[in-house]
Amino acid sequence: MNENPVDRKNQTVPSKPPKEFRAEYNAVKNYIHNELGITKDDILQIIKETVQIEISKINKVAHIERTIEDVVKQELYGSFRSDHWSRDAFKQRVSKVLTDNLTDIVASQLSISVEVNKES
Repeated sequence: MNENPVDRKNQTVPSKPPKEFRAEYNAVKNYIHNELGITKDDILQIIKETVQIEISKINKVAHIERTIEDVVKQELYGSFRSDHWSRDAFKQRVSKVLTDNLTDIVASQLSISVEVNKES
């Protein structure tokens, strides 16, 4: 049985599992609710928080990728407009600009705290 559990027309997940998994599903569901005390709302909140964290990570990576792409384009166009085209100079320039930009991005995302312990 190769049925997709998602109803593509309504974009919903069925509320009940397939018959062959119902006993296991009920056992896990009862354990989660009764033994662990986790509610459906708790699970939904955990999922929302996790999705937000993952989207944030994806956005940071996408921002870095866009920065790299923009820098390379700018340097490439600038080099073509210049009469002093040099492959090595271009590579060095792009490398320096990328390093500077990525260093700024990483530094803006870091939080460092220092604690000094005084010894008596």
